[in-house]
Amino acid sequence: MNSGAAVIVNKGGFFSALVRGVFGTVITLLICVTALGLFGLHLADKHVSAVTREILETLPEWQRAFPPVIADALNDRRAPEYRDSLEITTKFVADVRDDERGLIVLEIQNKGPETVSLLGVRMVVEDDSQRHVSEHNTAAATPFVLADNPGPLLPGATRAIVQRLWDVAGVPKTRVEVTELRVWNRPEHGAEAPPLPFAEPQAAEPRDATPA
Repeated sequence: MNSGAAVIVNKGGFFSALVRGVFGTVITLLICVTALGLFGLHLADKHVSAVTREILETLPEWQRAFPPVIADALNDRRAPEYRDSLEITTKFVADVRDDERGLIVLEIQNKGPETVSLLGVRMVVEDDSQRHVSEHNTAAATPFVLADNPGPLLPGATRAIVQRLWDVAGVPKTRVEVTELRVWNRPEHGAEAPPLPFAEPQAAEPRDATPA
């Protein structure tokens, strides 16, 4: 009696070999493409980091080349803590021409020592039944005075913004949320911009004439 291990040989046909070859090629291609993709991402990240670092290093040079009105507006910082120095109030003014239409007057008083360069507010209006009637996003202060941009809010100044309401019954309630707050940098917060690179050079001091 033969006790040796039985050996079973499966002979594959043409189609099975073709399938194995196709799948092997596809898997090899996927591995190669993945490796090339990862290598490309590494190179792109390296170059992007270098470009970003170069831009950040040359940013002060660009700022010095700007006109003063633009350079001053860009010299600000985010200051959410300055919200305590702003007094924000709202009031409703009914329109005598229509009982269901009126105005929301938003008043902002800057009681602090800083100049507000950017102030974004979000107003949500509710009716007597606490139903949201409307909401508005408004820029109460902007770095520039242009078109509808009101410009910066100086210390001690009070600014009023009027928003018209439609289909409002009774006396609405307005909730105000400060979404963005930036103030100009003072000398103690940031160094003043150096002179422009194209400024006229100072005349050289005259030298004492020496006898020939």
